Amino acid sequence: MTGGTDEGLDVVITWVDESDPAWQEQLRQYRPSSSSPEHQISGPRFRDPGLLTYVLRSLERYYPEMRKIWLVTSGHKPDWLDLQAPDIELVSHADLFPERAHLPTFNSMAIECHLHRISGLRGPFLYFNDDVMLLARLTPDQFLSGDGGHVVPLENFPMPSSLVRGETVDRSLAYTGLLLQERFGHLEPGLLVAHGPQIYDPRWMNYLWQQWPNELARTSCRRFRQTDCVALRYLYYYTLLHCPAHQRPAFSVAASYPVRMISSDDLRVVLTREESENVRKSMAEIAVSEPQYLCINDDEANEVDGRQKMGFLLDWLKSRLPEPSRWEL
Repeated sequence: MTGGTDEGLDVVITWVDESDPAWQEQLRQYRPSSSSPEHQISGPRFRDPGLLTYVLRSLERYYPEMRKIWLVTSGHKPDWLDLQAPDIELVSHADLFPERAHLPTFNSMAIECHLHRISGLRGPFLYFNDDVMLLARLTPDQFLSGDGGHVVPLENFPMPSSLVRGETVDRSLAYTGLLLQERFGHLEPGLLVAHGPQIYDPRWMNYLWQQWPNELARTSCRRFRQTDCVALRYLYYYTLLHCPAHQRPAFSVAASYPVRMISSDDLRVVLTREESENVRKSMAEIAVSEPQYLCINDDEANEVDGRQKMGFLLDWLKSRLPEPSRWEL
């Protein structure tokens, strides 16, 4: 395989700490005053429930070949993180954004569009949100085809197609679908890209910037999510699937991009907005079914209820991943 897979892939993780006073002051300064749905910001989005500890523990346990972790933040870091430990490096948004006027940003879509600019990345990398962890062994061939292409991870759920209904992220997915249709002709709404580890090649990301420079630049300048933000995972993977051979960049002409359908046996998503009984039931089922990836989406609007349910989930993770990683002080 190509891209340094003999030594393992780099892992990029994005993380935010809403308790950081400097970050809070920036949020107060730039938070939109409009009450329109376009500018509504949900409380849980920036909450740090303590999952990153277990993301790192899971990587150390289930992906020992990993080359290096790049932790992308606004500049802060977890108090427990040992940056003197090997194979981890902190990356600030300021290190990534060519236009400093776009900072500070509170828009994960904007940040994702610049991840390929991390200085020191070698070849394709795995991208983890800070709520996604491993529960079983990971191998690069689950993400890379033998000829240097990608394995495209899709779930059996349709992409949103409305620009006016749903949450902002759903409208952004619909907007990105329109961009793809304009470029590649009429396409049926695709399936969701799985909310687990995703692989990206900096060369393909540079290609996307060449093809959609205005749309990606507009996404970069949006400090908060809006409908006209590009959803990178949709644009990226569906460009790989639909780009005609004569338009492909030279490095990808001979590569294949097979689809891997992700089922609940592979990936389980737990939502903290669910009733406590349902959360406990989900974790009991996960203990039996042993999926490879677990996503714990902290989307409970009630902070007290959210802390209670997250406390149970963190206890479950501690029982599953009790050994500290080498990156913990």
